[in-house]
Amino acid sequence: MTLYRPLCLPDTCRPDGAMPLAGGPVWFDRAEVVEPGRRGPVVPVRDIPAELRDRLTAPRGDFAGLALDRPRLMGVLNVTPDSFSDGNRFLDPASAIAQAEAMGADLI
Repeated sequence: MTLYRPLCLPDTCRPDGAMPLAGGPVWFDRAEVVEPGRRGPVVPVRDIPAELRDRLTAPRGDFAGLALDRPRLMGVLNVTPDSFSDGNRFLDPASAIAQAEAMGADLI
């Protein structure tokens, strides 16, 4: 199976022929060809098969009710009694909910 790994850039100055990755702000105008057991050459975006190019550039569907049209922030809140990272401060459900809201993350 041949894969194409887009070589992405976030610059606002896109060259002619550059395409958005997943419909977002990051773009690519070339990709590395990757095959089992070896890494291949870098090819221009026009050399990626159209079906794969369309999949790479199409906007992503929602995930857990969140649109993926921009970067999302995910927070981790450990509420287990053996948690060493928070000193068991969030075992109480009300404390856990308050901490989750205070994190300001899109996804906990």
